[in-house]
Amino acid sequence: MAASVRIEDEAFSDVRYVELAQYAGLADADHARGKMEHLWRQCTLEGVYELPSAVVVHYLGEHGVEAVIRARLGAPARGGKVRIRGTQGRIEWLRKLRENGKKGGRPKGSAKPNGYSVGSPFGIESANPPAPAPAPAPAPAPAPAPAQENPEGERVPRRRAATPRRSLAPLPADWAPSGALRDLAKSLGVPCDVEAEKLRDWAAANAVRKADWDATFRGWLLRASSTPPARTGSHVRFDPLAQALAQAERAEAEEREAMAFGGVSP
Repeated sequence: MAASVRIEDEAFSDVRYVELAQYAGLADADHARGKMEHLWRQCTLEGVYELPSAVVVHYLGEHGVEAVIRARLGAPARGGKVRIRGTQGRIEWLRKLRENGKKGGRPKGSAKPNGYSVGSPFGIESANPPAPAPAPAPAPAPAPAPAQENPEGERVPRRRAATPRRSLAPLPADWAPSGALRDLAKSLGVPCDVEAEKLRDWAAANAVRKADWDATFRGWLLRASSTPPARTGSHVRFDPLAQALAQAERAEAEEREAMAFGGVSP
């Protein structure tokens, strides 16, 4: 398996490569990073953390050993060697990867190393080019709107908007029975103007508000037509059954009107 090296973005803003270029007499930080890449690859190929000083001098020049130590990219080791920072972790990972390549699949516990040891100036992601990024996950469905909360923090269920009701209004000052209402009063045998005046007095005295005053007067006329005649003489016969029926009809008509218009019944 090829021992390729991939440098993370942090290395391109690390001042230690600027220092290495100055100490080793290199052109710039990019040149210094390229030289360090040769050292990291050599450590990977040999499976070691330390390289002989001669190897460091071969890549970094005659002042290479001093430069890499002063730039904190290496450390002195025994036997005249230099420990190259950033190699620990990658070598072990590649060893497991090679062993697993003979068996097939990635063994448990062989996740890619997350950069290098503390103080490492760079990180290596993989021995091979990185795999393409996965397709973006589908956008999650919008969450349902939360229930409303009262000032005390208690959750209350949402309520449907109430259906607007017909507005109630007092009897207009210029209201008068229409031609259709006068025809109805005539067919019922009820004096239209007299009953209209009674309606005006009743509405004013009780501060009544109705949604439809023509409909209210229509019910008024129907109730007036069912009222038993007053006893004016002995020739008028009083019928208790007829009076009871008339009272029941009036009560029923008042109840229907109250339910229909939501106002005060006469």
